Amino acid sequence: MRKRDFLILTGLMHFLCVQTVFNQKVLYPEISPVNARFDNFLIMNGKAAQAATCVFQDKNGFMWFGTENGLYRFDGTRYVEYGISNSESGFAGYQVNTICEDSDGFLWIGTSGALNRLDPKSGKFNHFFNDTSSFSDGDNIIRYISEDLRGDLWLITDKNVFRFDPKTSMSHRLDTDSLSWHKAEKTFNVRDESDRFLEDTRGRIWIGTDNGLYNYSPDSEKLVKIYPEKESRDYILSSVVNCIKEDEKGNIWCGTQNDGLIRATGQGEGDFTKLLPHQMKTPASFTKNVTAIFPGSDGIIWLFAKDRKSVV
Repeated sequence: MRKRDFLILTGLMHFLCVQTVFNQKVLYPEISPVNARFDNFLIMNGKAAQAATCVFQDKNGFMWFGTENGLYRFDGTRYVEYGISNSESGFAGYQVNTICEDSDGFLWIGTSGALNRLDPKSGKFNHFFNDTSSFSDGDNIIRYISEDLRGDLWLITDKNVFRFDPKTSMSHRLDTDSLSWHKAEKTFNVRDESDRFLEDTRGRIWIGTDNGLYNYSPDSEKLVKIYPEKESRDYILSSVVNCIKEDEKGNIWCGTQNDGLIRATGQGEGDFTKLLPHQMKTPASFTKNVTAIFPGSDGIIWLFAKDRKSVV
């Protein structure tokens, strides 16, 4: 009797092991995790605008929140408010779109109207304008700021890309074609460009736009259009690049709106390859609109895609 029970138990364990090996594991999200906790902090006790347009944490652990008409620092207990001003006491512009901290500890605040530098120690601002002839020009609407390995700042505006030297306070415009950027439809519309800018491990700059992928050439100090090719029919169609990521091997992957996943193979025009449906393990799941990419440490590239019929 005991021998029979032992054999039954052994067979059951073997069956379960085989099932574990050959069946895909399904992960279900927890709707109400046991340790979940949410704390709500009203900005200035509810006296300020509560719609945050951007959130940033600096090297000292302070949280920074940009709103439609203010900038706030939060230490976990209280807020410090920085308002709009043409003097050094506040920032220029009317909406905070992006925040960046450089290697010297200065905070760079991109607004709809100006580029601002804040010294956290003194609390004083400096204001910079890409276009001084018209302060309402699209080049003064800063959507994204990033510091490269050389210490220069890269600015994405509503019209162009700029490389800004903090030491000389000089900005250099890098032209793209007129269809690269689509202006915000509403005054307080926030457009996140963080997934469309990449400085890879070799220091190369990649920029995705609404009309293609660009790479910065240090030799010519210009942006070179990699995707799509001018001879391609896709050049006429929508060539929106949604995101750019680098994997563990240094490969550059881009999610596009109409061509799915592409990989940059060089820094010249047309130096890219498309990942075609038959090259995928599940061709039926192929979609043309890849909205996000996550390169795993195990070499697997995770794609998040949305098309007219389904979300992958």
